[in-house]
Amino acid sequence: MKRLLAFTLPMLAATVLPLAARSASITLNPSKDNTIYSESGTLSNGAGTRVFAGENGAGAPRRGLIRFDLSAIAANAIVDSVVVQLTVVQTHGTPVAVTLHRLLADWGEGTSLGAMGEGGGGNATPGDATWTQRFYLAPAALWSTPGGDFSAASASHSVLSIGTYAWRSGGLNADVAFWLANSAQNFGWEVIGNESVASTAKAFGSRQNATPSVRPALTVYYTVPTAAGAAPALTRLFPVHPNPFNPSASIRYELAGAQRVTLTVYDMAGRVVKTLVNGVMPAGTNETIWHGDDARGTRVASGVYVVKLSTAHGAPQTQKMVLLK
Repeated sequence: MKRLLAFTLPMLAATVLPLAARSASITLNPSKDNTIYSESGTLSNGAGTRVFAGENGAGAPRRGLIRFDLSAIAANAIVDSVVVQLTVVQTHGTPVAVTLHRLLADWGEGTSLGAMGEGGGGNATPGDATWTQRFYLAPAALWSTPGGDFSAASASHSVLSIGTYAWRSGGLNADVAFWLANSAQNFGWEVIGNESVASTAKAFGSRQNATPSVRPALTVYYTVPTAAGAAPALTRLFPVHPNPFNPSASIRYELAGAQRVTLTVYDMAGRVVKTLVNGVMPAGTNETIWHGDDARGTRVASGVYVVKLSTAHGAPQTQKMVLLK
């Protein structure tokens, strides 16, 4: 009989790896976000629970602004990959491409709040970003181009129905790397939807949303150079990457010393799906790839799974992962 397990699943990912380098990941929520509305230079939604991108029913575009504070990441970190997650909380039933663009100028989040679902915006307050102003009522704080100053798209993702979507691209990796090297120019991304067809706007959860799981999230996987030969002080199981995944996921763990390791995948009922590692592993960072299969090599169903790391020293550690098909 297989034992049932009680899992503790961390909400926030963070921390480290190897030999002449130390790898880490961190998940952040925005330091500010807002929506700007094309029909007026006096509309904003700084305190709103939603960020909008695309055209409303009258064909007027709205664009989202979002920034993440990267100060918790070492300035000399090497960016391995980046995932931006946005959750649609209201939508028309049309699939549209939503793009992320690196902003080239700073902007503000005031206390404005849109009425009637926030889609029409509210009266801007001092410091809010609007379609024409980066900081409402501040002198010399206009966008160079109405609608925002931004670069070419760094990433694009097709968005249809309510749910969470993940943007990944080399462009996003390059943006974060640029901001780590030039922190004063971290103005975040502009979120742009379909601006050629009316009634295509998507509403995403903002950082002020009462439901934490729908707030925007940025996960950065990175490596920090360390002194050659430096040994890890602790044993750690890192967040699974990518997550959600299909068809395979990378599972990395760091060992303070060579020791016997068991790395096992369970379903949410606590049943063993597959044992990935069962033996002595060396100190430092090790990586195992799970291909979404069971012990017989049969692909398992979509769903939530848990990987558990057990070692000769210390308490077991777990990470949650989601297989999508």
